[in-house]
Amino acid sequence: MQWKQMLIKYLVSSKQLIIVYSPGRYRSGQRNMRDPIHENLSTSFVNIEALVKYLRRLQFVGKVRIELSSYEAEIVFTAGHRLRARDLDHITGRETRGMRALEQIFTRSQEPCGRIDVISGSTGDVQRDVFIDETIVINARNSVTGLGDRRVISGRASSTIKLSGDWPILLQLLSELIAAIDDETAKVPLDFESAFKGACRRLSLQYPFLDPASDVVKYVSGHLTVKGYVDPELLTVAMGEVLYCILARLRRVPRLSSVFHASRRSVISLALARKKEYDRFLITKQVERLIGG
Repeated sequence: MQWKQMLIKYLVSSKQLIIVYSPGRYRSGQRNMRDPIHENLSTSFVNIEALVKYLRRLQFVGKVRIELSSYEAEIVFTAGHRLRARDLDHITGRETRGMRALEQIFTRSQEPCGRIDVISGSTGDVQRDVFIDETIVINARNSVTGLGDRRVISGRASSTIKLSGDWPILLQLLSELIAAIDDETAKVPLDFESAFKGACRRLSLQYPFLDPASDVVKYVSGHLTVKGYVDPELLTVAMGEVLYCILARLRRVPRLSSVFHASRRSVISLALARKKEYDRFLITKQVERLIGG
């Protein structure tokens, strides 16, 4: 009842979400519904992305199911504060899992007349190797084997990047890459640091350590800083996503088109000069996506 009351309060108070509650159950034998909070909410009125973010803040454990006429999906909130996502397109027969599934769920759930069920309770009946994607929404932990007393923000110790000597180098390389775009945007009335924070905020569902409110990852005056421990490979991927969001914004705005192309050229020049380091620190793949976009 507590979950239900809190969710009702959020749905009613949010301008994005309007509650459409219809009591009922899944058809017999179709699903194991442990403790439904809400059934038959409508995708016409509920913003799934906002709902997922809210449930994560509540440390909700359970599932959110979405059903459309030819599509179904499930987002599982585990007791370990992870998300598992799966979707199935009945027309193509294609099943997707992990990060890509979550993105598709957010897109498809904007279609009208779909059904959403929020179900609280243990997720132990879900196989551990199903839906899981190691790069998707890994919450803070207190310890990781081999890290001693180091505070862990996300992920596991990287097997390819050594923490001792490589971490400062990685931060320097990422700072330099971010600053390359920052320098170009300084030529127009665009607050890059605000744009950086905005991109981090939008990506914080996938990468919780990016949430500006957590004060873990910050970029100020050409320098990237990280408080605590974040998996180096995950940090690299996340920074690639942040920069991709910023460049995508520049590309969409006609008056910023020249800045987009200048930023792209700067990234290419930097990638050529740092090819050896970028290959070693797995930055090359992120750069390829940036200049390819």
